[in-house]
Amino acid sequence: MTVRCQLCGKLSPERSIHCDCGYDFRTGEITAAIEGAECALEVAQRQIGWGIAALVAIPGALLIGGFLLYPFHALAAFVVSVLAPCLLAVAGAVSLVGGIGGRMTASRRLRQAKARKKLPAARVVQ
Repeated sequence: MTVRCQLCGKLSPERSIHCDCGYDFRTGEITAAIEGAECALEVAQRQIGWGIAALVAIPGALLIGGFLLYPFHALAAFVVSVLAPCLLAVAGAVSLVGGIGGRMTASRRLRQAKARKKLPAARVVQ
């Protein structure tokens, strides 16, 4: 048997205490879900920042360094000014895309958890 999370909709084994998003199946608490989503959002923000730096700042600095190195050693200048920036740009693009995807997922999870927290607790009416 499986249990469907009321917050994110994921299926978990029946014996699970918590969903991957942080929802507590026993108590219905979503505090851990909010904290987990906030943490994932911070990680995604850092990943986006690194991706932008790897796409813009670092290759530019290496390109300038390669031009300064060229009069002394052409092969080293080629490696520093062409190959390294290309590899960093690819790594930066991967980080940027992963960060954007992670930010979208974390933002959606955080909105869902906060909206669910605002709902009043269910009461049994006799």
